Amino acid sequence: MSNLRGFSLVELLVAVVVAMVGTLAIFQTLSTNESYRRTTASGNDAIVGGGLGSHVVEHHVSWAGSGLTRIPGAWGCPLAISRAGVARLPSAAAFPIPFDRLGTALRLAPIIASDGGGAVPDQLVVMAGASGVAYAPIPVFGAPSAAALSLQSTLGVLQNDLLLAFDPDSPGAPCTIVQATSPVGAPTPPATVGAMANPIRIDGAMFTPSGGLAGYSAATMVTNLGADPRILAFGIGVDPATRLGPSLLVFDVLTGAAPAAIADNIVNLQVAYGIAADASSSVVANWVHPTGAWSYASLSDGSPGSADRIARLRALRLAVVARSTNFERTNVNGGAPLTLFADEPTLRMVLPLAGEDGNYRYKVSDTVVALRNTLLANN
Repeated sequence: MSNLRGFSLVELLVAVVVAMVGTLAIFQTLSTNESYRRTTASGNDAIVGGGLGSHVVEHHVSWAGSGLTRIPGAWGCPLAISRAGVARLPSAAAFPIPFDRLGTALRLAPIIASDGGGAVPDQLVVMAGASGVAYAPIPVFGAPSAAALSLQSTLGVLQNDLLLAFDPDSPGAPCTIVQATSPVGAPTPPATVGAMANPIRIDGAMFTPSGGLAGYSAATMVTNLGADPRILAFGIGVDPATRLGPSLLVFDVLTGAAPAAIADNIVNLQVAYGIAADASSSVVANWVHPTGAWSYASLSDGSPGSADRIARLRALRLAVVARSTNFERTNVNGGAPLTLFADEPTLRMVLPLAGEDGNYRYKVSDTVVALRNTLLANN
């Protein structure tokens, strides 16, 4: 019995210390693994978000100019669009933030970009029809009116299709969108060789303005945009639905609906034009930022020079910058900035990562998109 004894105080203290060291090691390992997991997950989110945002913009840009490229002399004409009796273009009020810097009016172009200046994100407007058939402009038969117009052919025109009218005999006149309201039958076969009138009603439609096409001349050309054309603006801002951001947003100019988020944690969008040497060429001669003669203001001034420059647009290069959601404890970029368009000296941009910006990880999606509809128009 005298040989039985417990642990001494020293032994207990040693055991406690060993247990504490083991516990700390376990928690340190778990913390490190959790940090790696968050970094990996947020990095993957940035890759997915950047890829998704880039893909959506690329998809719409690839359709830019659909149904618009074959109207002689129409590039740069001011767009006049109404919806349910409310003017959409020009708009009575500024576009919603962040697209308010685009102003209240747009001119016809497959794409047009607004440079943010330096590292500030650019904004991009894309225009495209959606008819799928009969993209060649259709001459009118006699002067249109507020309620109707007669076309030399209604091939491919369906009820509720939107029609874009351009009057080359009225310099400065807007390109007006109207909507076919009456059922459109097959083109009328002429009794003798020559053109025949094929009347279409346009009054009372959601997208027909109150004056219709009154005042347009018999030289008016009409192109069918289909039932669901798009005029979309892309930019970076706060998602109005969640009040979170920055996000890649899209604004539907035709409907006027609030901007919607395409992808979250997109912090920058930069674009550049691929331009041809002249309007008849299909080859990209050089790349330019949307500044100077290629700025939003210059391409929107309605001059013959701006129309010629719009006709020379052949491709778009875009860089979408996604940021991880995980805020790292240290600067993981080593103070180095982000470099965009590094392979093209005339486009090369440096985006500084100052302060806490360096504690996030970034993914840049760099894409070149051909404006195939403008290319096809030249071939």
